[in-house]
Amino acid sequence: MDYESIFFEYEEQYTIKNNIRLKKVIDNFVKKVDIDIEEVKTIYSVSENEILGLYCCLKDYLYYRYPSYLPCLYYFLKKSNFKIYYDYLDAILLLGENVNGYLEDDLKKFVLHSSFYR
Repeated sequence: MDYESIFFEYEEQYTIKNNIRLKKVIDNFVKKVDIDIEEVKTIYSVSENEILGLYCCLKDYLYYRYPSYLPCLYYFLKKSNFKIYYDYLDAILLLGENVNGYLEDDLKKFVLHSSFYR
């Protein structure tokens, strides 16, 4: 087995485990704060099976509608041993889409409210 196939085999394995954790985090969070996750799915056109996409959309939804709930979400993430690189990727994608070197204030605030700053 070459290096690349070993890497992808383990990467897929950890992605699956992290998605299971993330799904539990989302479920527990939604129960705790009584957010309508169906509304989030509808607004952002994301399906139940797109765990990472649902997480990113939920973060965005909370940031703009219920920012006081973000610490609770991050509490559940920390409690679950969630691998924070998803938040890094989300922030990098946002920053990469704005390559002109200027970020609007609400994008700056969104990135600064990410869980890795907690």
